[in-house]
Amino acid sequence: MANLKDRLKRIKDQKREARNEKIEKENELSNLRFGEERKEKNIIFKNGKITEVKPIHIDMSKLDKIKEEHEETVNKLVIEEPLKENNAPVHNIIDNSIIEISNNDGFIESLTKDENDLLLLLIEARQAPSNCELLIESINNKAICSVINDKIIDYIDGVPYIHEEYIDILRSSIGEN
Repeated sequence: MANLKDRLKRIKDQKREARNEKIEKENELSNLRFGEERKEKNIIFKNGKITEVKPIHIDMSKLDKIKEEHEETVNKLVIEEPLKENNAPVHNIIDNSIIEISNNDGFIESLTKDENDLLLLLIEARQAPSNCELLIESINNKAICSVINDKIIDYIDGVPYIHEEYIDILRSSIGEN
């Protein structure tokens, strides 16, 4: 009798295992089918719910039109600089004063007395006054619009200094005035 009970128990265990395997395979097939269906129908899970997402279609002809309009706008916004003829100086207007930018001397001549004095202080490596930011900005604007085409004064830890490559040029130019 014990053999019969053991045998029946093994048969029940085998049937249970076979049923579990069958259920697992059916779940896998169902998941595969649902996964493929989900991809075909653009189905996603959002906040624990199944939601269908509508595909996005891009009309390439409209995109081409947008590109053309962009190019037209860019062409309207780009302003070409006037060319110099026969080495004639080009003039820029800053702070309502005309600066001749045909040479460095024009830059130096465009400086006000206060700007000139500040440059002398910085060349001599002395401390500049605490309220000189506007003067420095004005000097840098004039330098950028001149043939120098660069800022000549910058700051380290809030202290203004003249870039090394401009010190000798400025010293000789200011010394002549």
